Amino acid sequence: MNNNTQPNTNITEDQQKEARNLKETFQKILPFLVPIGSFTLALALTYTPIWQLSFVVALICGFYYTDMIKGSIFGMLSIGLAWTLYLIVQVATSNISVLINQIITILTGSNTSNPTIPTLLVILILIFIACIIGALGGGLGSGIRKLIQLSKKSESAAEN
Repeated sequence: MNNNTQPNTNITEDQQKEARNLKETFQKILPFLVPIGSFTLALALTYTPIWQLSFVVALICGFYYTDMIKGSIFGMLSIGLAWTLYLIVQVATSNISVLINQIITILTGSNTSNPTIPTLLVILILIFIACIIGALGGGLGSGIRKLIQLSKKSESAAEN
């Protein structure tokens, strides 16, 4: 009597097809999930006092894409849209005139009670800065991925 009970590790052909279909489906939707996840993470991090974390989110978003243009575009979109939504919420729910006046003081260098730059222009400048941060982070993330892939190829070529 043989008490050696091992689980059946034979995978049927139907299970292999199902696994391939699942993998193909995941690969098709993943390019859309990465920017959505980056947007969500960037939006959550806008409520922290460390705005530089947006660059890290764009870097992670860009790291998924091997094409640097796609990495830059999706990094820019995710960070730019997150900051835009954050600014819309802040304008709608709180008095951000103090913050806008401080930003105007930084931009113009003058400390006057009558700002010379309209509030809408300051908000558009902030959104533009967010888009630049996202594009740079996304492009850098894609570039880092390309460098890692290039170094792995050169290491494997050196081994052969």
